Amino acid sequence: MLNIPRYLLPSLLVAAALVCALYRPMIWGLVAVFPLAAVAVYDLVQKRHALRRNYPLIARIRWLFEDMRPFLRAYIVESDSEGRPFSIDERGLVYARAKGDIDTHPMGT
Repeated sequence: MLNIPRYLLPSLLVAAALVCALYRPMIWGLVAVFPLAAVAVYDLVQKRHALRRNYPLIARIRWLFEDMRPFLRAYIVESDSEGRPFSIDERGLVYARAKGDIDTHPMGT
């Protein structure tokens, strides 16, 4: 496992934004780099989510792929009940209990 400091990605993005701002031909690079740098710095200093604080910007990408999972199901071979070691439904139950959310849902109408 790589031991990369958690502030490496935000500092690289801020440095890239500065280069884009100072070097005239790359001024349009700010359109892509500055918002990413702002989100990464915000994730680094916020106190609500430890995952976003420890992995700035990368945690958001992980959550994006979790949200896209149902749409990508056509490209995945296994169904909801075939996951190892836990199925996606069991994993959702564990996540709900860890967050303190409701882990039981009514059945029927």
